[in-house]
Amino acid sequence: MRNKWFIGLLFFSIVQFSFAQLKVSDKREIRKQLFKKINTLRKSKGVPALILHPDLEKAAQLHADYMQKNSDLTHEQRVDSLRTPKKRIAQFSEKFNVFGENILYTKPTKTPIKKGLLKRIAHEMFIAWKNSPRHYANMISDNYTHGDFGFTYDKRTKRIYAAHVFGGIGVTIEGQLSENAFNIQAPEDNEAVDCFDLMGRKQNIAINLGNAVSIEGKDILLYYHDKCIVADLIENEDDGIAIDILLKSQFACGKKNQLDVSKIYDGVLLKPVYKKELFGNNQSKSAYRLITKIGELPDEFIGKELQISMLLIKSGVKCDYNYPISISRSDYELVAYPPNIQTETIDFVTEGIVGMEDVYFNFDRDEINATNAPELLASTGIHSMDIKSYSSVEGNETANKALHKARAAYIKKYMLFKIENKDIPITSDAKENWELCKIQLEMFGLESLLDKEKQVIRSYINKNSTSEWKEALAKQRVSKARIFYTGKVANSDELFLEMNLLTGLKSKNYKLVNKTLYELYKADKQVSFFYESEWFSEFLEAPELVTNTSAMLLKDVKFYNTEMIVVYVRNWLKKASKLSKEATENLLNLYAITTDKLLSYWDVEAEKIARIMHPDKTVLLLENYDSSQETHPLLLNFHIATINYYSHVRDTKKLIYAFQFITKYYKGKALTIEDEVKLALFFNHWSSFQESYDLLVQSFHKKTINKEGVFILAEVAMLAETDQKIIKSIMQKAYEQDPKRWCAMIENDFQLLRNKNIKNNYCKKCSK
Repeated sequence: MRNKWFIGLLFFSIVQFSFAQLKVSDKREIRKQLFKKINTLRKSKGVPALILHPDLEKAAQLHADYMQKNSDLTHEQRVDSLRTPKKRIAQFSEKFNVFGENILYTKPTKTPIKKGLLKRIAHEMFIAWKNSPRHYANMISDNYTHGDFGFTYDKRTKRIYAAHVFGGIGVTIEGQLSENAFNIQAPEDNEAVDCFDLMGRKQNIAINLGNAVSIEGKDILLYYHDKCIVADLIENEDDGIAIDILLKSQFACGKKNQLDVSKIYDGVLLKPVYKKELFGNNQSKSAYRLITKIGELPDEFIGKELQISMLLIKSGVKCDYNYPISISRSDYELVAYPPNIQTETIDFVTEGIVGMEDVYFNFDRDEINATNAPELLASTGIHSMDIKSYSSVEGNETANKALHKARAAYIKKYMLFKIENKDIPITSDAKENWELCKIQLEMFGLESLLDKEKQVIRSYINKNSTSEWKEALAKQRVSKARIFYTGKVANSDELFLEMNLLTGLKSKNYKLVNKTLYELYKADKQVSFFYESEWFSEFLEAPELVTNTSAMLLKDVKFYNTEMIVVYVRNWLKKASKLSKEATENLLNLYAITTDKLLSYWDVEAEKIARIMHPDKTVLLLENYDSSQETHPLLLNFHIATINYYSHVRDTKKLIYAFQFITKYYKGKALTIEDEVKLALFFNHWSSFQESYDLLVQSFHKKTINKEGVFILAEVAMLAETDQKIIKSIMQKAYEQDPKRWCAMIENDFQLLRNKNIKNNYCKKCSK
């Protein structure tokens, strides 16, 4: 919520009456009428009436005379000792330390002036000031305790120049870190800066910034979901933010809030952080988030009950002031959707592959001898061996071909030396590692290269010798020998199903593989090599296995190797046209779950985001669901997962589409107030506070709202643009629902006590 400015003003209003001569009695009548109207207005706002004061009248008359003499409607005089309202009041009294001033002049009119006309002139003056927001702010400010008027008639122009001077005895908070608020100016002290124009429609951003501050130890940090949005607000070198620290003791019951008389701050102001430092200190791992230090808690505040407000500075001028309000919020979780699983009519085997071992070899660039000498688990009982030998894709194809063939020969010779049976079947697959290279390109955000010729990709890599690419190329060269061990296993043995799985994969008997996966799924068992860094290539090549393999992964997705699941999902998303309807559903389900899992943290590294296949590339999976009359749960899950993706990559248009899709779905399902509350929490999660308010206030007026709903409504009502009478009735309803919770809410966000109605109720109902 924004605090109001209580300032002297530079605007004027035109009144359509004046006269040829202004007698003392005429001035007294206008003064009497204005005084009465202004205090009636203040009473309606719960603000104490102003008290007339002769010293303020002298200051007002002094300035009215000056404006008439110089034919200039202004707050400043040429003589330095009288330049500002503060200095003019000081000429007559040292009592006041809060100052304000409203001014205007009238249009000419004929004389004589009757009493009825004087009343009308006073009324028009009152209306003119009331209709000007900044004049109105002075009229209803409780910073002022006294006020008085000055009127001067100009014989030449036949106008009345009027000045209303305000004064107050305000609080000065001790412990300030700067004598001049670090040179931050108030809006009225710098006419060259129009905060309204500079803010435009960005005020909601400023409000959200005020709710995005966290104290961690002594550090005060700003967490914001999109640094580009902040950059749109903090545009220039002299734009920035500053933290104002307020203590709970400043809002004690039984007395007026102890807010500093400064036009800039209410508590203790910390040094401002301007654009360069704000963005230069960004600690975020993501390319789009903003996590930056904006202040440090002074030692004297540690351990005290405090809150922090935020000043927005534009061109060196305080243009907005926000204090935080705790907002309840939560996102929708993915809808549980059972996977498809299929069985086959085929007999299990009792003899076959009982285990396997992957033996890895590391190679330096251009070398054919491995840099390591791996050991084997066993040298006997070996059924067969598959060798996969790679060269990285840098260099040239001819040289690489020689390299990976020579490495395959090296591995074969090394392994035969280690095992007893030299006559086992051995297969060799030697090649450039383009499969891994393309995955790396996607993870590095270089998807634009994927459709290019190999030579274009190779040329790019040859020109980039960064440490990131050196590490990637080293991974491309990692080769292996996969050893298969043979044996017999009884059907009562715990390893019986896994033996059938390995045997089916090795012999490409996919019916046996699917039957085994089905039984493993029903028995609630896991596949041991799904924990490894590399699975059987058949899982990435055989569309017949996708349904049951995806079902197994879905059953224990939290425990299996996430990196390999991502590779698996990306692989089949590209080949979705080969899949059955059941496989497509399982894969879409797996995509949503892994995407949601990878983006479960607010600040996600760019490389982790790059692992997720872009939602646009799932079109083949979605085409069966977009045209259906009723939204399929998997389509809903897709949008729940991808809304976070679009948030992380700053795709606002698609984020809004996903937001609207989810909103439409759950609005259609909102049959109870509990449904509406969940939707409101979703709105709050995405900072759509006005939508949350608009949703719940309808139930409030219909008297169907529950306790949780009314408390959420109370929170967002303080941020929404709504009438104070409605806020008062919402707060009253929240108190009636749960007095202890209401009191705790106000104590937690004690700056809500700036609102006089809330403070009156809190002090009556909660301080006992």
